[in-house]
Amino acid sequence: MLSNIKDEGIILKVENFREYDKKLIIFLANNGVISVVAFGAKRSKRRFGGNLDPFNISFFEIQENRNGYYLKEVSVRNIFSEIKKNIQTINILLNISMLLTKTSMNISKNIYRALYKLLFKLEEHVNSDFFKYYIFFLLYFLKKEGLLAPFKCFSCDNRNIKFMMIKELIYFLCQKCEDDNSIPLMDEEAEFVRICIEGSKGFEKTNYDNSIYKQIEKKLLLYIIDNFRIPLKEI
Repeated sequence: MLSNIKDEGIILKVENFREYDKKLIIFLANNGVISVVAFGAKRSKRRFGGNLDPFNISFFEIQENRNGYYLKEVSVRNIFSEIKKNIQTINILLNISMLLTKTSMNISKNIYRALYKLLFKLEEHVNSDFFKYYIFFLLYFLKKEGLLAPFKCFSCDNRNIKFMMIKELIYFLCQKCEDDNSIPLMDEEAEFVRICIEGSKGFEKTNYDNSIYKQIEKKLLLYIIDNFRIPLKEI
């Protein structure tokens, strides 16, 4: 049976499609990531107005037909204008767009809620300590998709972690069990990763230099690029 979807969501990507239409990739709160055609979106601005901008929180009415999904109505609920004035936060959104649209996995509802919260945090902290919220999102994504091992030594269960190991998953190792392929973690890096993996909101209280968050990002992007072939860029 063809379905009619009414759901909150976030547009991840907008592309021109055919002569008068646009194709959207939308992350819906209860229906996951889907591709939707907005018929006539290029020809008539009155129909959708400015409501097709990426990374706003909107409410969508989407109809399924024999060829896929098409957009019937959209209304914006939250616009994050400050994020889009900052080149670093714009690049964060571009990375997230690629991560969520180019993976073949069935992205969980938990990731939608994490993205929802991230947008508000980036808007609130756009001129201060926004970077740690982005790194938390990357770690949360990898954890919820089953790509991040528990924060203990993969070989001996020691919790004094000093190294990261990138294979089909991200593993962790202690000083005793490290090998030639291990990637060293600074104490602050290890502590931040531990807090995030264990699910504590304590990461918000961390106040490390941005260089610490950037080093974690570099290691996570190495894994994502190697495993998913998604060309994410360092922020």
